Amino acid sequence: MSEFSLDKEFKKSALEVFSSNLVFAFICGSYASSSAVKGNSDIDMFLCLKKRDLKEEIKFKNWYLKVHGLLGYRFDDTFFCEFVELDYLKKSLDIFKENLPSKTTVSKKEYDNLVWAGMLSGKSMSFVGNKEEYINLKGVSEPILLACRKKVSKYLCNLPNDLFLKEVIKYES
Repeated sequence: MSEFSLDKEFKKSALEVFSSNLVFAFICGSYASSSAVKGNSDIDMFLCLKKRDLKEEIKFKNWYLKVHGLLGYRFDDTFFCEFVELDYLKKSLDIFKENLPSKTTVSKKEYDNLVWAGMLSGKSMSFVGNKEEYINLKGVSEPILLACRKKVSKYLCNLPNDLFLKEVIKYES
């Protein structure tokens, strides 16, 4: 029996499940940057689609669950895969770059945009699909993150010490 290759299986599954509906897909996050810890980390995947299709997404999610079990990684049931329509992603990032958050608390939509921009501009592997579309969106995402970091940094720097600590220090019980 041959050894399981996540790189090959991810590409194969993305193409089989989404077929012509797939714009591009890749693995990102700690797994792509080689800092994932088995049993603690999950495997982040970004899939840009022409149209969202619940049946396809469920089929892919089932594959995703099997892979996590097979490889010994933790399944993140909140953010297991990012499925996003190409047109929605483009519009969202365009609107977002004109209305960046200036505080550390963001709306759900702002959070999604930050996550997408981070995934698009971060380290990735196992890419499959339209490379030109991906590079264009990566080019949009990188300045968004930089500008957002600058705005949030300015906000944090102007806070009194006690408010600064409340804003940036989170206590885990």
